[in-house]
Amino acid sequence: MARLASRRRVSSGVIIYGALTFYAALAIFPLYWLVTSSFKTGLELVSPTPTLVPLHPSLLNYLQVLSTGLIVDYFVNSIKIAVITTVCLVTIASLAAYSLTRFQYPGRSIIANSVLAAYMFPGILLAVPLTILYARIGLINTHFGLILAYVTFGLPFALWLLIAYFETIPREIDEAARVDGASHFGVYWRIILPLSMPGLVTAAIFAFLGAWNEFLLALVLIQQNELKTLPVGLALFLQGGPGDTIQWGGRMAAGVMVIIPCLVFFVLVNRYIVRGLAAGAVKG
Repeated sequence: MARLASRRRVSSGVIIYGALTFYAALAIFPLYWLVTSSFKTGLELVSPTPTLVPLHPSLLNYLQVLSTGLIVDYFVNSIKIAVITTVCLVTIASLAAYSLTRFQYPGRSIIANSVLAAYMFPGILLAVPLTILYARIGLINTHFGLILAYVTFGLPFALWLLIAYFETIPREIDEAARVDGASHFGVYWRIILPLSMPGLVTAAIFAFLGAWNEFLLALVLIQQNELKTLPVGLALFLQGGPGDTIQWGGRMAAGVMVIIPCLVFFVLVNRYIVRGLAAGAVKG
């Protein structure tokens, strides 16, 4: 019986790990195909019998993308907008979450409950009125206006996330710091923020990826080519006119360039996530 049970466990383990491996291969293969195709040129790129590995790897597609000055401008614009949006969003959300979880004042519960309602409201419905409002106050074709929109739409989720995390931090720690003479801001800066690093990093990841990948607002709020973000610029890049041949190699290279900042950002913050999870495992 023990041997039969052991065989069943092994068989179930093989099935589970086999299914997970198959799913991982399906998820990773499009990214792998994008990267390898960016190094292919000419007939190899459009061959009816494609190869998994480039036969003649070339950087020609990347040189073609970089030679287009606007693509570089799009890249810089997206980096600037995503970084500023992330910093502003996390700062505002953390201060608001600290206020809602640590202080008692009239309307606090109403504000906290309205956060979830704002998060459930489809943001796309505000695209048209927001465009009209921006046109009237002169925020069309400005990165400030786009950042303001991203912070506004991303704030409910970040605030909801940080409120839930701040609630897990014992208030006795705040009281001990206050007894030692710390101010409210001192408690927030020296106690709450270090202990809530996993929540802050998670909010920062969502804020950065949301601002980096957003397309609709960037399309309607920014009309000048030199001010466009990378997703919009990539959609317009090398699209050609009627009868023109689509330059798939350049598109593949541009797609890789879009992904690289996200990967770098995740690598930079990944250690904080792991450290925060390890600390949370022993935190009382």
